[in-house]
Amino acid sequence: MIIKLEYEDIGLVGIKTNYNNKVKNHYIRYIVDEYSIEKAIKEVRNNKWVVALDYEGDNQHLFTLDEKPNIPVIVTKEFTEVTELGIDFFMSYVPSWVIVSIKTPADFCDMRLVETLSKKYSNIRFCGGKFLRLPTCHIGCIQRDEVPAKIADSKISYYTEGCACAMVTMNIEDVEGVDLLFKDKEEEKVILKEERKKKIIGNLDDLFNF
Repeated sequence: MIIKLEYEDIGLVGIKTNYNNKVKNHYIRYIVDEYSIEKAIKEVRNNKWVVALDYEGDNQHLFTLDEKPNIPVIVTKEFTEVTELGIDFFMSYVPSWVIVSIKTPADFCDMRLVETLSKKYSNIRFCGGKFLRLPTCHIGCIQRDEVPAKIADSKISYYTEGCACAMVTMNIEDVEGVDLLFKDKEEEKVILKEERKKKIIGNLDDLFNF
């Protein structure tokens, strides 16, 4: 599984889950913006568990980066009406080294247009609609060769609806039994102490505002 969460410079190196006595390690997709992407690029360079950075900021900032990441940076753009002209226009405002994930309406299924745009742009991906995972079409913002683990053919769905990534992707708040793994225990203690402090303050606020 790939787990999405906001990037924070807190020394996080991995995520595992302990659910029904089964412990599993999971890959990470960090959500970054123009203020955090440069720190994140440096922080994750040697972390095999981070497979992508989801960029949610000013696209023009991406043209100014001095250091390019060694993992995909993904910009997602949702279209209510999918046209070649509209996508051409958007692609011109994103660097060619950035993966552009086009999120289509749920009922979109024009594979001819998907194939045309996949041939035109090597950095384009499609998700959200009803797709066939054809060799000439870029379906899913994370593809099987972008995940270190080998994914068996039997695990790949060749008909997709909604999320079309090669590996299931979930937001961290939707995952049960999460354990965060940090660089060192002292740093972990400080972070957990701060989290407990936030919860206590939040509970007190709720009590006095009742």
